[in-house]
Amino acid sequence: MIKTDWALLAITLSFLLVLTAMYFSDQSRRDAGTYTITTAQAAPEPTAPQVRPINLNTGDMDELTLLPGIGEVIARRIIDYREKHGPFQSIEEIMNVSGIGEATFADIKDQITVRASWVKGPPARYGKRPA
Repeated sequence: MIKTDWALLAITLSFLLVLTAMYFSDQSRRDAGTYTITTAQAAPEPTAPQVRPINLNTGDMDELTLLPGIGEVIARRIIDYREKHGPFQSIEEIMNVSGIGEATFADIKDQITVRASWVKGPPARYGKRPA
């Protein structure tokens, strides 16, 4: 190769080097302006709707079967127990019903009541007017 060939090769390589530098320089500016980085957000925890507890002394078959782990057979046993022994005095008494043990009670204890009213506080006094 002669000197002029080397010179043309050097100029060509320099030109390619400049073009490559310009390309990558332009890409880095373009990338920063066109892409948005987003962070994934966790979906909010689903919450159960606030419902009133089921009264063991007044709940019918349909209501009792809404409780987790209580099917028609155990709901019938709860009603039979109530009819035989009278009203439940405490929610823990439900463990006297065949088929309801500590595990089932733990699952339903926050969803049952024996109170006439599910509002916390002393029972309402009927027949008395406030002073």
